This record gives sequence, C-alpha cells and structure tokens, in this order.
Amino acid sequence: SLESNFHLMSKVNVNGPKTDAAWMALKEATKTQSQDTRWNFETKFVVKCGDTECSVSRLAGAGTMEALKQVVPEVLKASG
Repeated sequence: SLESNFHLMSKVNVNGPKTDAAWMALKEATKTQSQDTRWNFETKFVVKCGDTECSVSRLAGAGTMEALKQVVPEVLKASG
C-alpha cells in the first residue's frame, strides 16, 4: 500500500472567487494570485520552513516526477 507523510487535501477550488484558502495562501506567498492554475496536478508548490518563516516556490509544468526530482534541490538551495 502507498502511504504519505503529508496531509492530502480533498477536492477544492484552485481558481476563482471560491479558491480554497490553502491554495490562495500559496498563490499569495509566490505573488501569483492572478495566475490561474490550469490543472491542480500541473502546479506544484515547494514549501521550505525554517525556525521562524517559510519560503514558497511555485513550479508550473514541472512534468514527471523525475523532472521534479531534478528541479526541487535547486529550488530549495535558492530559497535559502
């Protein structure tokens, strides 16, 4: 069986006036609230938290899991 060590969300709105609060917070953190998400699996947010604050990066169209594995270390390094 597959297990996750993170919270999975139920189906929510990711665009428009009924955008889910979590998605809105991620869009606001990346200053991309005016950018619609074409498909919720197409857009990924990488959140890296320190002791007092978090940095958030938006990755749109990262594609396959292999492509994501290549880009995430660079994003984490750049976010400090």
